[in-house]
Amino acid sequence: MKKVIDNFEEFFLAILLPCMCIVVFVNTVGRYTGTFSIDWAEESARYMMIWLVFLGISAAAKNNAHFAVGVVFLLSPRKFHIPLRLFILLLVLVFTVTATILGLQYASRLQSMGQISPALAIPMWVMYGAIPVGCCLMAVRSVQFFVGQVRAGRSHPDFDDTPKFDPNAVEIG
Repeated sequence: MKKVIDNFEEFFLAILLPCMCIVVFVNTVGRYTGTFSIDWAEESARYMMIWLVFLGISAAAKNNAHFAVGVVFLLSPRKFHIPLRLFILLLVLVFTVTATILGLQYASRLQSMGQISPALAIPMWVMYGAIPVGCCLMAVRSVQFFVGQVRAGRSHPDFDDTPKFDPNAVEIG
């Protein structure tokens, strides 16, 4: 069960990406040759991409793969790394919790209206549900990563083994 929970995002990403590529490829070949066109291909590819993005942000948070400005860590003393990581985590949590709440409210409104997608006839709240699911998972994965780093005694995963930046060692010219 732990393996399923730990690899939840990757499992769905590994299914969604090839499915999206196959649908787009088959529809492109059919349209190029003039033999057929899949009515629901573009819409299904769009919705799969939306879910890919929001599950992907969670997978990236789990692996600390989001973009970051590392110069702050290089220029700051090591004793400030954990408080700085905590501050960054709090900012991430404020954003992801806010996005989760707003996403849930929007998906709930769509559910109450009964709106469905034109080609697939899927309830639109299912598509917009990617926002709260992805953001909530990102919040959870960010906390898991931070706790794991602190337990391992690492102040920052990218800079613990990096020599400190010495501005006097830089030659200009």
